[in-house]
Amino acid sequence: MTTIIVGGGVVGLSVAYGLLKKGEEVIVLDGADDDARASHGNFGLVWIQGKGVSAPHYASWSRRSAALWGAYAGGLFEEAGVDVSLSQTGGIKYFTKEDELSAYVSELSGLQSALG
Repeated sequence: MTTIIVGGGVVGLSVAYGLLKKGEEVIVLDGADDDARASHGNFGLVWIQGKGVSAPHYASWSRRSAALWGAYAGGLFEEAGVDVSLSQTGGIKYFTKEDELSAYVSELSGLQSALG
């Protein structure tokens, strides 16, 4: 059986790489180099802050995935000599209104409680 992955950005190629490592056959379909895509729009950023506010299971899954990126980046470097310059130092979210900040803090507090 062959798995077809649509999109050759950070996520698509990461999934393809993982499947190939398991011995599966993979085909990646991607557009032209100048097509707009998520990896281009966010510069390859994988962001977990605030993910899953209304779906704690998704937040948990995202955190586990982010924790695995270090080993993945190391594997890419060992196998292909590609340094993806992984940095997991957090991020900044700006607020210009106090009520928006308060609402965001409330959402994250709820997520924190749901995750234990």
